[in-house]
Amino acid sequence: MSEDKLRTCFVISPIGEAGSAEREHADTVLHEIIEPAMAQCRVAAVRSDAISEPGTITSQMFTRILTDDLCVVLLTGQNPNVYYELAVAHAGKRPVIALLQRGERLPFNIQGLRCVEYDLKDETAMFARAFASELVRHVQSIQAAGWTAEGPLDLSRYTAKAMFFEAFTNEHLVFVLSPKDIDPVLHGTSIHTFMGTMELYESLTKQGHRPTRETADHMGPSSKRQHLVVIGGPIPNKMTGYLLSQPELAYEFGGGDGHTIVRRGDSSFAITPVRNGDTVLRDYGILTRMKNPYDRSKDAIIACGSFGWGTQAALRVLSDAESLERLALVGRHFQLLCTCVVDDDGVGTDTQVLDWSEDPKLVRQTIVPLYGIAER
Repeated sequence: MSEDKLRTCFVISPIGEAGSAEREHADTVLHEIIEPAMAQCRVAAVRSDAISEPGTITSQMFTRILTDDLCVVLLTGQNPNVYYELAVAHAGKRPVIALLQRGERLPFNIQGLRCVEYDLKDETAMFARAFASELVRHVQSIQAAGWTAEGPLDLSRYTAKAMFFEAFTNEHLVFVLSPKDIDPVLHGTSIHTFMGTMELYESLTKQGHRPTRETADHMGPSSKRQHLVVIGGPIPNKMTGYLLSQPELAYEFGGGDGHTIVRRGDSSFAITPVRNGDTVLRDYGILTRMKNPYDRSKDAIIACGSFGWGTQAALRVLSDAESLERLALVGRHFQLLCTCVVDDDGVGTDTQVLDWSEDPKLVRQTIVPLYGIAER
């Protein structure tokens, strides 16, 4: 088809009965966001109710889904018919762009969709056609790819690391650094925290993420309400101290100098770094993925150690494909403990999650799923 001819777009959307709030919402999205964007891209948009009765799925709809140049799917409200039609589009490897009301979340296994968040209550953005403009950019990227899509059935791109950070793909990600990364008990261990931070930051950048960096003591309210990767340093800073104090978590730091990992409600549980005077032989860290308490629609990943090596070990778990594959079986949100050996040159090596250590002395059931079985 020559580029001077209209392309076609099938709009997969909840419809609702005439006069209902669902219909009013769907109509506003169609007329104020989808149609202006498609007109700018020279694409003819047709919603399902133009060819079918509301609530029915017909062969005509299947034909449009599988033969139109792209599909725009309105996922707001989690309508079952919409998900059914989306599955058909995915099976046919059709280019798909998702629309979602800001504040709602996609189910985990479709969070890799091209997605445009909108807010019908944001009158300024609606008047300026900001959401329509964002939709235009997504259409243009499909056009640049030749109106093709690999589709989610092409699983080759889903490495364990990509899946673990999949929720962050289309959203702002903030690296939160310790404001004063110096340990009062053992000086000089902060370099290992820094090295681990840079390793993970560079790894995520290569995956296509563009995280910003801020320090824990200088974050504004809007930054705190993003997806966070919070680095604790040798001892928890103000931010990690607050996050690890949340009541749903099992592990925190305690002991006389604050370097011992303790488990709430279990006075017999205490893990302390192995030291010979000022020389650390084995260090430990806590890795947490939880709901961000500043905005529970977002996630916060917290990595902190008893000393700098423990923090580095927690960060290295996030780059280890085998560990992330196993964590996928635990659930999206969890706490775990990890360890590393500090060699004669002062380098942390042999990072392990404690549950999977081959050292019988270290085997403990330390991985704790959060928020119950519904999160798995």
